[in-house]
Amino acid sequence: MRLLVGTLWPLLGVFGAITHAANVMEVDLVFPRNETYTTDQQMPVVFAIRNAQLGPLLQPSISYQVRNISDLGQSGPSNHHLFLNVSWTDYEPYFAYTFINMTAEGAFQIFWSTSWIYCNQTSGRNKIVRDDSTELLHFIVKKDAPATDLVAVTANDEPCNASPGVSINISNMTAVPSFPDKGSCALMDASNPVGVSSDPCRVKIDEPTAERIQNNLRERLCSALNPDRPADCTTKDNAAQSGAAVGIKCLAVAIVMVGFLA
Repeated sequence: MRLLVGTLWPLLGVFGAITHAANVMEVDLVFPRNETYTTDQQMPVVFAIRNAQLGPLLQPSISYQVRNISDLGQSGPSNHHLFLNVSWTDYEPYFAYTFINMTAEGAFQIFWSTSWIYCNQTSGRNKIVRDDSTELLHFIVKKDAPATDLVAVTANDEPCNASPGVSINISNMTAVPSFPDKGSCALMDASNPVGVSSDPCRVKIDEPTAERIQNNLRERLCSALNPDRPADCTTKDNAAQSGAAVGIKCLAVAIVMVGFLA
């Protein structure tokens, strides 16, 4: 979603007023942190995007790769959040999460990268630019470590061992180059376009958010498409997931038929 500079101010009610704080989108790795965690078949990896209403302008994406320092020959899990068709205004902050298999003990690194787009005005012309920022975090996995509690881990207001985040500063908006009728493009703050997040430890995962994350995990584990579904998946879980699977199959058949008839 993009808009012309001339239409910026009337539409700020949608994106939130641009002030010294509201014009900064911040991306943080909330979990894990530089600490020791127990082995877990479904360890959460949680990112938070603050001032998420700026997402349509910057079109961010987040990727990560986990590496086992104790066994450098072992490839670890990875993921890429593209945020296609998401509703940026549903939650603030916006949480993105996945689950990884961390049943092996050892020392690990997680390389994570945030990328975004913006417009660069040079010689009176706009050019769309994609930029990125990469961070690195170490953590340890041991069988005898406490179980993961996202609410407790993020409850403390004191400084924590979190990975530095990235803050992206917007100064204004302009028309998308070559496509002025297609919306807006962010202009970066020339004096401080990208910086380290001021305090990633301020991001809290409350009970409703933790429950939402847990429910999402439950849906994935009890999916009809999961060959290793837990034995405690209920009939309700299976029915809901079977319905979703049938819907996917029907959609696939419809697409094939459309292609055949075209």
